[in-house]
Amino acid sequence: MIGENVAARPAARAREKRRAFRPIAATRARLGTLLEASVLARMMIVMACIATAGLLYLAQASRVSVLEFNIAYLEQQHLQLSIDNENLVAQLATLQGTNRIDQIATTQLHMINAAGSASVWVHPVIPRFAAAPAAGLGEARAVRASQPLTWMEQAVRAIEASL
Repeated sequence: MIGENVAARPAARAREKRRAFRPIAATRARLGTLLEASVLARMMIVMACIATAGLLYLAQASRVSVLEFNIAYLEQQHLQLSIDNENLVAQLATLQGTNRIDQIATTQLHMINAAGSASVWVHPVIPRFAAAPAAGLGEARAVRASQPLTWMEQAVRAIEASL
């Protein structure tokens, strides 16, 4: 039994070597002769090509239908959001209306409509103070130094100096 396995192996290895070293051209030629001889093999190859084309078509058709469903869903969502936006714009116009503001002011905030005779205008009188002269400066120079225009000129000079 052990001898049979050892003896069978060299013969199997020799066959594998012969198969492994066949040239590619001979394999192509052998395949060509097999296809010429067998109509069934040619039919199987044609059927395999048709089946592959059918599977590719089905894969593309399913992808297209999924994309169409997604587009329809997004269009529906866009329409719903547009309707919501229009409702919000209408609600905004209602809330900003002068009638609503007047109603809230009178009912909730207890305000009253002002009549023209009930208005009081206040005209404040702001006294002008003379600028105190700075030590060591003349009065005219102190007045100029305390004016807003002078302050702005000083600020501009400081910015120019920092650049």
